[in-house]
Order: sequence, then structure tokens, then C-alpha cells
Amino acid sequence: MPKLSDAFRNFITSKKKYALAYANGETASGWRKQVFTLKSHLSGISEKDRLLYLTYNYFRLVSKAYADYEVGEGVEVLFEKEETQNKILKRMNQSNVQELIYKAMIQKSKVGYCILRCLNIWWAPKIEKIPITSYFCSTDGVSVGASFEDLPEHNIMSIYQELVNGQNQIFVKIDNYKKDWDKWLWTYATYEYSPNGNYDTTKLIGSSLTETLDHLPLFLFNSENIEDDMLEGEDLKDQQGSGILKMFFAESDYVDVFDIVQDINDRQSQISVEFIKHLWSKISLPKSYFDAMKNLHMDTILKWGDEKEVTASVNKSIDNFDYITHEPGENPAQYITKDGGMIDKAFTKIERDIRAISTFTSIPVYMLGLETASGNRHVGTDEKDSEAFLQKIKRRRSVAYASFQKFFAYVSWILGAEYSLPTIKYQKLPNGDLESKVSIAAQMKENGFLSQKSLVKFVNNFDDAE
Repeated sequence: MPKLSDAFRNFITSKKKYALAYANGETASGWRKQVFTLKSHLSGISEKDRLLYLTYNYFRLVSKAYADYEVGEGVEVLFEKEETQNKILKRMNQSNVQELIYKAMIQKSKVGYCILRCLNIWWAPKIEKIPITSYFCSTDGVSVGASFEDLPEHNIMSIYQELVNGQNQIFVKIDNYKKDWDKWLWTYATYEYSPNGNYDTTKLIGSSLTETLDHLPLFLFNSENIEDDMLEGEDLKDQQGSGILKMFFAESDYVDVFDIVQDINDRQSQISVEFIKHLWSKISLPKSYFDAMKNLHMDTILKWGDEKEVTASVNKSIDNFDYITHEPGENPAQYITKDGGMIDKAFTKIERDIRAISTFTSIPVYMLGLETASGNRHVGTDEKDSEAFLQKIKRRRSVAYASFQKFFAYVSWILGAEYSLPTIKYQKLPNGDLESKVSIAAQMKENGFLSQKSLVKFVNNFDDAE
């Protein structure tokens, strides 16, 4: 079995932060423990303090906007042979393949790619979405212009736990697909877990099994944002570089907007801090203050000798005091004030940031919950804002088309149907009519960006009087 590639391991590590950002992961999205020098001690309740740093997750909005329009409720697969078509439709109705495709498009947006695997289990296709941390590959000998199938080796790692002699033990199952001329050698084996290398190559459990496959059962779906010049200066044989990996697996849709969303989070936190300040006003005291309080009572302690009683009195007075603390050499918390107009400035900055997200992603601002200053949208504005977005969706569909063809052709082969590349039909894109506006408005209301009244105004272009 091969050793894990350091280049691909580092590549996967860089992808994990985007996956965590979609899930609102605190460390990945960069929620500040300290915002504008103000610590999260405002309420004294950690769960309540943490809420100050959570905002709308724009990463989730971006990925779902792409996936909802790229595949929607699924894709239609059309084969020339009626028998093949019937078998495919029956299998799709019995399985969750459309749901897996939607999840694949979400993952593709998050990290730049997704891999589906189709196993042949007694001539019944079993379809899986491979987690990004479970897959690694070899790029030895590949060149610019190569396809995913030209990669010489693919590996899928599964970690599981079993009870052995009364103790829980971790094992690693490795599926290795290695190219052998026009076929693939599939070897699968189980090893003992090793924290340093993920699995111990010297501790094989049982024996490895090898099968010969006519086709690679892995199918890559990647983003279209692969630039031609990203390989300039890259040595394709240099495993320290990531250029060749980017060529196959692309970049996350969050790359250009990660810092912008971080800025929105900071501004939202700034506003939250201002609101909390007026509800729960406190002062900032240095840590040395408490030592000074205790020293002031030293004479009393020496005179009366009742140290426990005096200490309890000091601690009680401190606990009843509404305060936050700052470390030696650290500036006291600087509050934003309504007089300075910081809240209005923060909202203005958030609106600019949302428009910047729209610019980089081509997702219309109304899908990100932003209306015009008057709260109304002019006739034709939605359609115009949607043009670039719909063109991007068409490009993404074109990139995924060949992968869908190969994937469903492989499924039909497993089912024993006549082998051919099918025609893939996507759902019709909206053209700005009333029906599409209702769909958009319903999505915005579901995400909490529109009230019932605003929804009616949005769909009908009503003003307040109407």
C-alpha cells in the first residue's frame, strides 16, 4: 500500500477550513474571541457571549444559491435504449441518487470538488459521496491536459472502531485503485491505526484482496474556476507544489470572499456589542485592582485574625460588582457609541461587503438578503442582476455535464443495460417571470431575510402605499 502524499495531505488540510466555514465552524470562520479589544466577558455566560459573534452564514447562502440553480431537484437522464432508460429510472426512484448529487454540488462549492464512488454490489450500484479527508491520490507522471482518469493512483481511507478483547481499537480500511494499462487494480486492506501516518503499513489485519476492474468507479465533479496560468512556474513532478492538484480539483467558491465575510462578522459583532452594552453596562478594571482591594484589608486581617471572614467579604463585594477585566499593559475596552454614529457606519460597511460578495460570486444581491435603499426594486432590476449569475450557472452545468454522462453510463453498465453515454437535461433556468420571482422571494423568506409584507412588495414591485 502507498504512503500518504504530503502534497495532497497539505492540500486537503487547506480545504478543511472552507468545509468548516459552511457549517459555521467557530475556528474556521474566524469568530473573534476579542472584537475591537473587547473580550467576550460581557454577560459572564459563555453561551450568551458566543452569540455575539454569530451572524448570517453567507458561505452557506453562496453554496446553496449555486446548488439550487445548478441541479435544483435533480437532473434528468435520457438513454437511447428504452430498456436502459427504464432500468435507470427504476434505480433512481429506489435510491437517493438525486439527493447525493445535490450534496455533491454543495461540497463542490465548499472545497472546489467532490468525488462520487459507485460500487458494484452483486450487480446493484451503491453510490457514495467521498468525504474530502478520506480521499488522496498520486499525481506522478501526469501532464497538463490530462483527465481525472489519467491519475495513476486513487486511494480512499475509512477509519472505524471495533471492540477487541473488551477494548475499543481503531482500524483503517484502505481502498487502492491503481492503473494497469487499460484496466484498474482494486486492492483493499485493513490496518491498525497509527496517529503519525493514519495507518501502520507493518500491521496488516488479515490479508489484502485484489480485483481487476474494467473501469475506475470514481467520478470527479469540480468547479469551473480553474485558471490556465495557475501552473506557471510549477514543477509537475514536485510533490511540494499544489499546482497540479489545483488543475484537477480547483478552488473553493469562498476563496475570493473569505476575508469579506470575515469583515461582515466583525461588523455584526461590533453592532451586537453596542446593543449589549446598553442592556448590560459594565466598566473595565485592571487585574491589579483585586490585589489592591485585598491589601487594603490586610490590617483588619492582622488585627482580628479572622482571615476567612474578611476574605469572604472581599470576594462577595467583588462578585457583586458589575465589571470586566483587562490584563496588565492591555488597553481598557473602548466602546462604540451612538453619538459617533458607529452603528450606522457599520451597517453601511456591511451593505458594501454584501455587494462585494455579489460582485465576486455573480450571485444577485437580492439572493443575499439586500434590498435597495428604499426597500423597493425597480422593474427589470432583478432580471438584469440575474444575467451574470445565470451565465455562471450555465458554465458550471457545462463543466459537470461530462461527469454526469460517465457516472450514469457506469450505473447502467452495473445494471446490465446496454452501454452508452446518456443525454443529461437540467431544469430550465428562470427567465425573470412572475413564477421565478415568487420562487426567489419564497427562498429569501425561508432564510429569514423577508417578512410576509416585504415578500408581497418584492414580487409585485409595490411601494409602501400600495
